[in-house]
Amino acid sequence: RFGVPMTVAAALAAGPAAAQETEHWGTARGWDVRVDSTLGNGCFILAGFEDGTVFRLGFDRTDDSAYLMVGNDDWGSIGEGKDYELEIRMDRASPWSAPATGVRIDGSPFLYIPLDEADFVEEFMRKHTLAIDHDGEEVVRLSLEGSSAAIVEMVECQDKVDRRVE
Repeated sequence: RFGVPMTVAAALAAGPAAAQETEHWGTARGWDVRVDSTLGNGCFILAGFEDGTVFRLGFDRTDDSAYLMVGNDDWGSIGEGKDYELEIRMDRASPWSAPATGVRIDGSPFLYIPLDEADFVEEFMRKHTLAIDHDGEEVVRLSLEGSSAAIVEMVECQDKVDRRVE
C-alpha cells in the first residue's frame, strides 16, 4: 500500500456524484481517515495500492448508510451509470453479493457499492485480503493490513463528528 495522493483523495471524496471537498481527520496504519461534508459529514477510510487501485469505505450520513468504492485507471471498461453484479470475498469466507454502479470521478472509473450489512464491516476488520470478482473472474485482490485499526478510527471519527454537529 502507498499513501494516497491528495488529488486522488479529493477525487474519491466525491461519492457517486461530482468531486467535492473532504476534511482530513487522521491516519491509521496506512489508511487515511477523512470526513465528507457532502455526505452529511460522513467519515471514511481511503487507501491506495501499488497496482493503482484506490479503495474507500465509509458512512453516508445523509441516509445513515455505508458504502464501498473501488477504482483503478486501468478499468476503462467501467461504464458510468452501468450496473454490475460483483462478489466480494474476504480471505476464504463465503462471498458477499455486491451490486455496484459504475461512476467516473475526475475521469477515473470506480465501482460504487452500497453496503447494508453491518456484518460486512465486522468481517472487513478481521480478514487479511479482499478480492472482487465479476462474472467469475477476479478483478482485484487487496491487502486489508491495518483495516481493523482504520475502521476503529473511522468509527471514532464519526462519533466525534456527530457530536460536533449536534
